[in-house]
Amino acid sequence: MRVVAVSDEGLEKLLQESPLFAIAFVSRVSIPCDHFLPEYSAMPEILGNRLAFFKIDHDENPTISDELGITAVPTLLIFKAGLVLARYEGPYSREALKERLLQVLSPKA
Repeated sequence: MRVVAVSDEGLEKLLQESPLFAIAFVSRVSIPCDHFLPEYSAMPEILGNRLAFFKIDHDENPTISDELGITAVPTLLIFKAGLVLARYEGPYSREALKERLLQVLSPKA
């Protein structure tokens, strides 16, 4: 598994068809994104097939970014059945990102 790049049309399709996925809004000209992307790109290997991972270029897809209220990059959204389960802004270490994703994936007690 790997992180797959999508456009706004691809994200619209994911929202309709994918039951559970993560998508990172990133920018090629952002130092925080430069730090975040390697950590995020490691998540498919760490978490396996528990979650599908995507990324979208915030600068090239401003309409969907605006619709979802993306005001900072990187921003990570976790969707389930078209609804946002979690939103994380800013770069995270690999361990912190893994912890947050596992919290979302774990059933609530």
